[in-house]
Amino acid sequence: EPANFLDIGGSSNPEKVVNALRIITADPNVRSILFNIFGGITRCDDVAN
Repeated sequence: EPANFLDIGGSSNPEKVVNALRIITADPNVRSILFNIFGGITRCDDVAN
């Protein structure tokens, strides 16, 4: 059962990605995280950093 869905949008930056992960990992019920990144919309290098 999904616990959360987060769309960081096309204007992501490394700080925004880190903050998003902090929100998700703060929930003790989260057991896994799935990233789905569309190259060209979200900068993949920002997510990788």
